[in-house]
Amino acid sequence: MELQSCMLCDFAEIREHLLFVLGGGVQRFNACAFPAPIPVQLAGLFEVDAIDTCTSHELLVTVVDAAGDPIGEIAGQMQCAGLDVDQVALLPWVMSLAGLSVPAPGDYEVRVVVDGENRTGCALRATEVNAHHPVS
Repeated sequence: MELQSCMLCDFAEIREHLLFVLGGGVQRFNACAFPAPIPVQLAGLFEVDAIDTCTSHELLVTVVDAAGDPIGEIAGQMQCAGLDVDQVALLPWVMSLAGLSVPAPGDYEVRVVVDGENRTGCALRATEVNAHHPVS
């Protein structure tokens, strides 16, 4: 199983085995107060073959601060079925990060681990804005 693509985005969904992404490439978000929920989703594509369909795979997304200390994580499982021996398929996936929050403004990294192996990381910056003077 190979991670073909991964990005932070405003919104993503899977329909008819296709990944639809809106506002892809998010690198920062603004909040009026902290701790603040992370208002983005993580979306990507895994390349799977018949061997990958034999078992389920553990997916762990961890948000770490600038020092590398974890501040929250979301775990899940995925499984693909129905591939012939010589087939390869793209498996779209989406995970909301809204259930996690960052404690303060600053730089963070969203790490993706599959079956215990680190696959990628996406940088994310949280900035504080004054509710009376929003960023334009």
